[in-house]
Amino acid sequence: MTIYEQAFQEGYREGREEGYREGALEFLTELLAMKFGKLPPACMARLQAASNEELFRYSERSLTADTLEAVFDPT
Repeated sequence: MTIYEQAFQEGYREGREEGYREGALEFLTELLAMKFGKLPPACMARLQAASNEELFRYSERSLTADTLEAVFDPT
């Protein structure tokens, strides 16, 4: 494999990961706003700093949480 091919594959993989994260963040933000109303800045900052795994966990919790705080509960 040439250096060009390696660089292309690495860039493609990173682009997919970034695209996945952006889509998950946008979807979760809209979902939470629909359920709990306008999201406070602290919540938005927490979502933007979250890892992919955290975004997935928050998405799962949003289905059953009664409050926004319960979505982010560490337990």
